[in-house]
Amino acid sequence: MDGGRAAGVRTDGTLWVWGRNFGGWLGDGTTTDQLAPVQLGTATTWQEVVFGERHGSAVRTDGTLWGWGDSFFGQVGDGNTTSRPTPIQVGPAAGWRSVTAASLHTLALRTDGTLWGWGANSGNQLGDGTSDIRYAPVQIGTATNWQQVITSTTHTVGIRTNGTLWVWGNNEEGQLGTGQPYSTSVPLLVTSGSGPLSARGARGAAGSLVLVPNPARDMVTLPGLGTNTILRLLDAQGRLVRTGAGARLSLVDLTPGLYLLQATVPGQPARTARLLVE
Repeated sequence: MDGGRAAGVRTDGTLWVWGRNFGGWLGDGTTTDQLAPVQLGTATTWQEVVFGERHGSAVRTDGTLWGWGDSFFGQVGDGNTTSRPTPIQVGPAAGWRSVTAASLHTLALRTDGTLWGWGANSGNQLGDGTSDIRYAPVQIGTATNWQQVITSTTHTVGIRTNGTLWVWGNNEEGQLGTGQPYSTSVPLLVTSGSGPLSARGARGAAGSLVLVPNPARDMVTLPGLGTNTILRLLDAQGRLVRTGAGARLSLVDLTPGLYLLQATVPGQPARTARLLVE
């Protein structure tokens, strides 16, 4: 979460927000700071929510994408710069899988494996080959095997289903990890001395456990898993600290640090992945 505000999805599918509400950026239709969680609308189908500095984005279980808040840089994604005090549907009617956001832009994955971005782009953080502001979602390249993406203010990191790691955006401090000082406006494959750097064994390889987002704060989602999944969260000492079921696990009230999340689907081997809780 960002900009002095936060949000979370409850197990009943309701969406709750709280914190600083300058400009009505919480999305609850007011400009009143909320000192405790307030429900956003009445929908019970919310799946994932993220906040940028001035805007929020969320995906529902029906695959629709929603945005709200300030849109001076097009970060809401509905095609203009009009601020939205409550959630408005963005882009195609359905087919959205997950969403991530930084200060003034948003990136999202669709179920067909394509990657889309919109909002501020001065640091090439969208990866569409330009530094142009995008007021509505534009596809990033032509790849159809994106599995996970994490973005910051001016750079982005993505993982494809073949386990390869890709980066783009600003590189003034070497944050892209390419071994070169150059920034890039399109996704660049990260390589080591022996070839492509693989994300296998961490997260992103086919068959491994994918956690979105990671690092996470209030909620973590496990794309592709069903309601029969059993979840166990262990701390750094191997102690069981939380259990759950399905494709989401609440992280509320957990101490920040490194955890191990184990997911078990009946009839299949258990899968684990490291999770950093902020």
